[in-house]
Amino acid sequence: MVESLEVWDTPFASKRFPSVNIEPAKGSVAEISVRVRCRGATYKVQFKFAASFKCTDESIFPVDRFNRLPRSGDSCCYLWKESPWCREFGECLAQVEATYGCSTLRHYVILGGDNVVEVLAVSNPTVEMD
Repeated sequence: MVESLEVWDTPFASKRFPSVNIEPAKGSVAEISVRVRCRGATYKVQFKFAASFKCTDESIFPVDRFNRLPRSGDSCCYLWKESPWCREFGECLAQVEATYGCSTLRHYVILGGDNVVEVLAVSNPTVEMD
C-alpha cells in the first residue's frame, strides 16, 4: 500500500482550520479527548485506546510532510494510510495486541488553526457534539 490521506468522515470534516486541543483523561494514558471548536459548535472526539498522540502548534508544524501525500478530498481531518508513525509502532504490535486486544493501528490527523493533532489508536473514536 502507498501512503495517502483519506478524508475522515466527521461532522466537522468540511470546516477550515478549527480550534483543536487535546485533553488526556485523568488516570488513563490510553484515553484522550480532542476538542474541536468550529464557529458555533464544539465537538468532543473520544479515543478509548490511544497508543500515542502528538499536539503541535500549527505555526511550527512541518506541513510539507502532508502536502506531498495524495488526498481523497479537501478536509481538516484525515486517516493517514500507511503512515511512517504506524510503521514505527508496527514493531510493537504484539504488545499493542496484548494490551488492547487489537493490532490494527490507525493514524488520525486533525489540521487545526492553532494546533495540529495526531493520534495513533487501535479503535475508532466516538464523535459527539459537546
